[in-house]
Amino acid sequence: MTHPHLPRTLIYLVTALLLVGAAGPGRQAPKGSARATSASAQVARLLRGRLAGGRPGDALRVDGDSLRAAADVRRFYVGRAYRPAWIGPAESLSVADTLVRVLRMSDRDGLDPDDYHLPHIELIRAAIRADVDTGRARLRSLVDLDLLLSDAFFAYGSHLLYGRVDPQPLGEGQIVDPRGVNMPALLQTAIRTGRVRDVLASLAPRYPGYARLQDALARYRELAQLGGWPTVPNGLDIGARDRDPRVPTLRTRLRLEGDLSPDTTDDQLMGQIFDYRLDRALRAFQECHGIDPDGVLGRETLAKLNVPVEERMAEIETNLERLRWLPRNPGIRYLLVNIAGFELSVIDSDTTAMWMRVVVGTMDTATPAFSDTITQIVLNPDWHIPRKIALQDILPRVLEDSSYLASQHMRMYRWTAKGEREVDPRTIDWASLNADKFPYVVVQDPGADNALGRIKFVFPNPYAVYLHDTPSGWLFDSTVRTFSHGCIRIERPLDLATYLMQDDPTWTRDAFQAAIDTGEQRIVRLRTPVPVHLVYWTVWVDEDGTLQFRDDIYDRDTGLAAALH
Repeated sequence: MTHPHLPRTLIYLVTALLLVGAAGPGRQAPKGSARATSASAQVARLLRGRLAGGRPGDALRVDGDSLRAAADVRRFYVGRAYRPAWIGPAESLSVADTLVRVLRMSDRDGLDPDDYHLPHIELIRAAIRADVDTGRARLRSLVDLDLLLSDAFFAYGSHLLYGRVDPQPLGEGQIVDPRGVNMPALLQTAIRTGRVRDVLASLAPRYPGYARLQDALARYRELAQLGGWPTVPNGLDIGARDRDPRVPTLRTRLRLEGDLSPDTTDDQLMGQIFDYRLDRALRAFQECHGIDPDGVLGRETLAKLNVPVEERMAEIETNLERLRWLPRNPGIRYLLVNIAGFELSVIDSDTTAMWMRVVVGTMDTATPAFSDTITQIVLNPDWHIPRKIALQDILPRVLEDSSYLASQHMRMYRWTAKGEREVDPRTIDWASLNADKFPYVVVQDPGADNALGRIKFVFPNPYAVYLHDTPSGWLFDSTVRTFSHGCIRIERPLDLATYLMQDDPTWTRDAFQAAIDTGEQRIVRLRTPVPVHLVYWTVWVDEDGTLQFRDDIYDRDTGLAAALH
């Protein structure tokens, strides 16, 4: 992204280069302390004149550049009586230089340094150091620089803290997080202590996976600068011990991304036989791309191999943004459900204490991303079937088979003035029902055939989504597990229930099983509610350092990448 600047900025650059060249290396114009003191007071007066008359929500522009955080900029300077923040004694820019170095590195977060006025800031700094302007023009440059640096701090800090874009309009769900940081006060602290870098670093996500993903992005950028990886030819139908002149291309491709050992010799690299090393490397590639690791170069594997490195970089950037959407404090112990990865992890003190496969919603009934807290476990739950499912799934089946409700242990209820009343299905004119006329609630009784299985984990949320058991255990054997209506079916509910109640010695695994065997519904309340975070990560890095890629099952990456750029 580029930012247009007015001619005065261009004059800064040209003049600065000429003067720096004429002065020679190491030469600087003298700056007296009296002039600096006077300049600071005059800059303060100009800042007051620039900011004092406006309302908090009014836009602010600096030499053609719009400030992103105008309200915070105004509050910040009011709080310091309009004294400049970044211009030190004798017009020193040492603290400003620290921020500039941090902004230059913001691309490690998958963010664009140009979004934080970096080109404009660099030009003004060069002009000030070269003494391009004098008098009021110089003072105006100091004011411009101070405002741009403050706004850059607020914008970059806010992006680290909350993310650059709002997830909800992109269909990513809502991340519930009542956090709030006083950014003007934070900048005051950073300026006073001289710890600008540390303060900004403290705003970045605290998840270990964030730093791992930053490192992955840097590595892929290096690959891109070297030209990326070669395209693996189509029709390379090979298996163990097969020979093909195109095998070296496949071997080079896998070596560049790290699936094949970097210690592979040139002779091994150019060998045309599909040996055991290459078989193992191909299986590793398949595993970290969510493909059945059969060691066969099928159509799906070939397509993944030939995704350009630039596209992989964009995917990493989008998932860095998703990490920034998460609550700042996830909890010491929490559940992390990766929708796109079809997995649930229990995290305890930054370590995975438990892992299991999950089933998530289809494209039409996508599981939302949000954070909440598990408060209770329901044993032998009944299922109050959502109205949409009742209309789309239950009604057509009843019209085809009048015994369907009985076979599925489902009951019909209707609200009356006296409360919910059960209705005999035989008295209902099913053919007359539709979306505009369906005054019933369908409930499936507890039991082995209940769609929720024997255990449900409740975390009240506006999406009516929860974790639950399932009688359809065979679904977990699929590689792509998008079969639900939006809730998350989990592979080992009894293990999870036992883990969540570990601080209550009465609820052992055997105790849970005995309660389930009674067939009676029972609610078990957690002594300590446990946070649960439903995320949509198409790229992440495992604890062992393996970079994982998954398909964008809900087609969300493209929209997010466009919003980021």
